[in-house]
Formats: sequence, C-alpha cells, structure tokens
Amino acid sequence: MIKGSKRDKFSTPEMQTLLEKSRTYSTGSELMRLKCSDDWWSKVLRKSVNLEYVDINFNITRCDSFNRVWRQYKVSEKGKEFLRRPRNDLVLDSAVDPFNEEKKEKAAKTYSHMSNTPD
Repeated sequence: MIKGSKRDKFSTPEMQTLLEKSRTYSTGSELMRLKCSDDWWSKVLRKSVNLEYVDINFNITRCDSFNRVWRQYKVSEKGKEFLRRPRNDLVLDSAVDPFNEEKKEKAAKTYSHMSNTPD
C-alpha cells in the first residue's frame, strides 16, 4: 500500500491505522537512519529501471466513463541477482541531462570548478 494513498478505500482512518501497523509500511522512507525524499526515490527508481534491476508494468483500465493508468514495479531477475551479489555500478550523475545541452554545459562548468578547488 502506498503511504498517504488518496483513494477513498485507503484514506479512511480505520484503513490508515491498519496500513501503519503493516510490517512494510513506509519502510523505504529512511536509509541508514537518513530520511529519503520523494525526489531521491524518484532518481533511484529511474536508475534502477535503466539498469534493468526493476521491471515496470503499465496497467490500463478503459471504461466508458473513465480511463485509468497506473504503474507496477517489481524486482527483475537481474535485480534479484544484484541483491544476491551486490557490486558497484556506474550511473550517470542526475545533474547531467543528455537531452538538454544547456544543462550539460552547466553541469560541466560546475564539475570543472569543483575539480579546480583545492582540498
């Protein structure tokens, strides 16, 4: 269940109480006692999908009166292997946007400035 779900069924006080008692409720909100922001999780999830550690499935429900699209994420076989034998993987810095030249130049200037700074 998603923390703070807006769906009527899950937003009732009774359901919220049950969810909060769940063993997995909000388990990803902290990492090594540090609070993980939504922005941080968004970056990690995108990188995990890109590295093929996480599979993403899109579900579409179409009716006469509404359309609904939602995503489901699950650990892929490659992700399970990574969890069994962790290793360091190189990923692009989030500050670098390969589709935006202006952001690339700005990031390059920032990195060159940082590398010229004495320790």
